[in-house]
Amino acid sequence: MKASYLTKYEIQQMAEMALTTYEITASWAKAFENATEFAADEWGIRATKAQSATALVLAKTGWEGIRASVKKAICLEA
Repeated sequence: MKASYLTKYEIQQMAEMALTTYEITASWAKAFENATEFAADEWGIRATKAQSATALVLAKTGWEGIRASVKKAICLEA
């Protein structure tokens, strides 16, 4: 399996996998690992550390958005 160029869309899909993994495991390390494995399973591509790290940053940004939405919803109910 070779490292290869990944599109923005493919990295976004890796980020979604990482976010889902984090929601289940509460581990960013496991999320990074699963995002990398996702690329290998889905496209037969060994993602580089930079590609997986980019996916993880996107996943963390998504997680912060979820946290902010929940916090806002809780404040509105009070």
